[in-house]
Amino acid sequence: MVFAKLEDGEDFFGSLREVAAKHGIGSGVIISGIGMLKGSVIGYFPGHGAYEESSFPEPMELTSMQGNIATKDGDAVFHVHVSMAGPDKRVHGGHLIKGTVNIVNEIAILRTGGIRLSRQESAKTGLLELRIG
Repeated sequence: MVFAKLEDGEDFFGSLREVAAKHGIGSGVIISGIGMLKGSVIGYFPGHGAYEESSFPEPMELTSMQGNIATKDGDAVFHVHVSMAGPDKRVHGGHLIKGTVNIVNEIAILRTGGIRLSRQESAKTGLLELRIG
């Protein structure tokens, strides 16, 4: 298990990539994430084509985060879903495309041990789909 604390102003995915590299995590499960994000973009995948994106420039409370870490051609690939709430307490959720840490993010990552996770592009969906080996 690895606990990561991301600091205010850090690029979410850039910092998560550094955490994975520092701890040698090529395959893992993000089991929890809380804090705040700003400048976030989340997506909804309608089943084909591209993600439908929604932008949230203002700070949003990160109420839930889960996902996984896999590899493609030796590079870490992060698949992260979030639920976020603004000052009105309305929750928005989806596939996290980008974001900047606002104040702090606290993330728990579980290593998958002997289970190797990788990603390969699917001819059917065009997505980088999970392969378990």
